[in-house]
Amino acid sequence: RIAGGARVRGADRLRRRYNLGPQGYVPVVRLAGGDGGGRCGGGEAGAEGKVVEAGPEAGAAREVSVMRWGLVPSFAKRAEDYDVFKGGSSTFNARVEAAESSGLWRRLLNSRRGVVLFDGFYEWKTRGKSKTPMFIRNRDDYDGHIICPPAGVSKEVSSK
Repeated sequence: RIAGGARVRGADRLRRRYNLGPQGYVPVVRLAGGDGGGRCGGGEAGAEGKVVEAGPEAGAAREVSVMRWGLVPSFAKRAEDYDVFKGGSSTFNARVEAAESSGLWRRLLNSRRGVVLFDGFYEWKTRGKSKTPMFIRNRDDYDGHIICPPAGVSKEVSSK
């Protein structure tokens, strides 16, 4: 449910799930009808680290769009080549420290940003040859919901 009765673009693709993985559909908050907009970096760094400048679109309308989790690079000849369920490469996440220096992600950081809405994520703790999933979530409780809003980048593509 979205506050204020806001409409969700592509809501028919969204299903309530306990666990969501790459290539699934996720709710993303972004500039209405657009590419995410915004500008990354260039502000003053404070105690919390880098400041992200809002830029001229700070007051622009936002929307919630249902988008598929994954990235089809602009140089891809076919979207299917980046579908992990069809044997393709997986480009579905990047750590911020690597994204800033990666040619694949860097230019998207400055133009196609959004916020992905979810309750938490898993990191794998390794002990010897054994791996255990550890659920990570935000400590703050927002009206009974715990929200972790990481940065996301978005681009819409059409299948040919």
